[in-house]
Amino acid sequence: MEQGWTTGLRAGGDLPLALHASFSGCLLELQALARQAGADVLVREALLAWRRVVPFDTGWWGEVANDPPRNIVHGSIGLADSFASEWNSVIAASDTFAQGSMAQPGTVFRASGGYRGPPGAIADFIDRHGLQAIMAITVDLPGSGVQFFIALYRGDPHDGFGDVEGALFAEFTRHLVQAWRYRLADLRMAGPLDALALSDASGRLCHVGRQVAELLRRHCGDWCGTVLPPALMAALDGAPRCIRFAGARLSVGPAGDLVAIRMVHGASALRPRELSAALLFAQGLSYKEVARALALSPATVRTYLKSAYAGLQVTNKMELVAALRLYA
Repeated sequence: MEQGWTTGLRAGGDLPLALHASFSGCLLELQALARQAGADVLVREALLAWRRVVPFDTGWWGEVANDPPRNIVHGSIGLADSFASEWNSVIAASDTFAQGSMAQPGTVFRASGGYRGPPGAIADFIDRHGLQAIMAITVDLPGSGVQFFIALYRGDPHDGFGDVEGALFAEFTRHLVQAWRYRLADLRMAGPLDALALSDASGRLCHVGRQVAELLRRHCGDWCGTVLPPALMAALDGAPRCIRFAGARLSVGPAGDLVAIRMVHGASALRPRELSAALLFAQGLSYKEVARALALSPATVRTYLKSAYAGLQVTNKMELVAALRLYA
């Protein structure tokens, strides 16, 4: 959409008691999902709960990069499977509504009343997918190099989202992103988020950091962002392991109910004593045995191993062994 949208929120009056109760129930359900739902289904289940508070016909969410605008991982409710790839290839470069949302993180954007821009690809896209009224928000995911977005749609151009709905949507999104961060914390991910991807056991992605996204985009031209490319799918069966992929070194290992794919930047980043301690520990020596072999205290060995785990971006001994084998 190129004009006629609303940015931010105006005073919406008092919140009706029934809507307040419904929204409170949604937040309580979100808290339960944050503890119980897998990270791969958290957003979908949360939006289905939100739909009972503020109805919508279809929805789209995921992660996006903004240089150039490109959706890199996504999920949807009620939209065609081709929606994201069509947006990437045909719409993204001229979608000023989405670009405005990405440029103002945390701001609710809304549009209704019918598309008033010129005819062409965007108009056809809106009509074909029934995107006549829209409410969207984009937020930064610190450390990941990408942004998270939610876009909700109604098929009736005169059934726009109101100020109260927008205010609740902003608050709901804030709680949802915090719940996602809690789930990541529970998984105890090592290393930066921009060098990490998370998928379920079937390869369906729920997070892709910028470094991993750029790697896949460069070397897997048909990658759509929904699932891991076939070249990486086979690596899931042998996890935990480290592999070489398109000139990069990747560590593949379990992360709770998910699989974590990390870009590993090398044992060369470790200091000599850290590398020595890691190699001996990987060979089966205990902390005390490593300490005696290197003439160090067990506490110092623990410090070196903690640094080695962080430098190699691994979380357990099996992953450590695999990572060190890759650099042998």
